[in-house]
Amino acid sequence: MPYGKPVVSPDWIRLREAAQELGCAPNTLRCRIKAGKLADVRVIHLDGVLRVHRDDWARHMQQRLVQPEKVA
Repeated sequence: MPYGKPVVSPDWIRLREAAQELGCAPNTLRCRIKAGKLADVRVIHLDGVLRVHRDDWARHMQQRLVQPEKVA
């Protein structure tokens, strides 16, 4: 049976797109995910690409507008 590419739902955005919205590099966002700093955002690894749930990301960005994170 031939391999079929998985269907990607529009509910998931690439990590690169999320990083652009945040104004950082994708590696920075990847490190934040590994450190558990984005526990409120669902993340999947699909077809070799990290993706974040669009609704979770929008909620996270909205919270940043209301309460900016403290930079250590």
